[in-house]
Amino acid sequence: MDRNEAMSALGAIDGAQAALARAADCPPWRHAAFGAVMGTGIGSGGVEPPQSFALLAAAFVGIAAIVVSDRRRMGMFINGYRKGATRPLTFLMLGLMMVIAFGEFHAREAGLSVATRVGLAILAAVIATAMSVMWQRIFRREMGLA
Repeated sequence: MDRNEAMSALGAIDGAQAALARAADCPPWRHAAFGAVMGTGIGSGGVEPPQSFALLAAAFVGIAAIVVSDRRRMGMFINGYRKGATRPLTFLMLGLMMVIAFGEFHAREAGLSVATRVGLAILAAVIATAMSVMWQRIFRREMGLA
């Protein structure tokens, strides 16, 4: 392979990454849907069965709906746990969600108010929504788009 072929191949890779980044540009409702799924999952720990099972099932249905929607809209689903610059943010979000989930379980076991438990679920949803937006920005930057 000569220098021109190598440069052409690198250019094709850059073009493919830019196309991937453009395709992965999610509308605001997609970030809000992710936040709602996370908030619902976290909120399931704040109520007793069978309501907790129903909320957890709703969260799993929401995840499936997001995957199907992404595949229809973009032709693919990009896993949040992928290698790359987004992974530290993913693990930070996971850690925050675990802390909030612990708080949710504690609130339920300690008999704290429903408002406290709903507030924790809303907090999880807001944080997850914001982190979804941040994840997309990092991903686009990594793929060569600002």
